[in-house]
Amino acid sequence: VIEPTQLLTIDSLDVGEVAAISLARELGADSLLMDERKGVAVAREYGLAVERTPTVLTIAAERGLIDLATAFSRLKATNFRIPHALLDQLLADHQRRR
Repeated sequence: VIEPTQLLTIDSLDVGEVAAISLARELGADSLLMDERKGVAVAREYGLAVERTPTVLTIAAERGLIDLATAFSRLKATNFRIPHALLDQLLADHQRRR
């Protein structure tokens, strides 16, 4: 288990990111959902596989669980920081694969 103060002093991560990384390590998680760059970097330093929100949504769409166009449209309407052009490209790639 990673003590929250260890990561915060190393990379000044958000407390939630520290808790997520610590829990993922403790549970031996296959992967961790995280989007913040610093958190992703630290998680990978600790050997964790990291998935980002657009990837998780794309996987869900490939499994027929969600409509990716709708999901990305809703994501764009939030304060989630990701270039809309990247989401458009991921959607186009997804539609080509179908």
